[in-house]
Amino acid sequence: MYHDSTYAETCELHCTDKDQSIDSEVLNFHPGKYLDVSVNRELKIQLKYNKHHDLYIGAKAGLEFTTIGPKQFK
Repeated sequence: MYHDSTYAETCELHCTDKDQSIDSEVLNFHPGKYLDVSVNRELKIQLKYNKHHDLYIGAKAGLEFTTIGPKQFK
């Protein structure tokens, strides 16, 4: 489980193919590099940071997923 008090433990994950969003649990996160999330504790998705779009982008089961990542606490 991901534990870093400066970032939220969840983030909004958007499926671009179905135009739907869902909250996902952050498993591993390295800002500006990668993000691993779990959807309903059933599906793990690995996303890589895309500097051009300023998004984390990944694919699973033939679908594309994007997120801005977890919110940072001040």
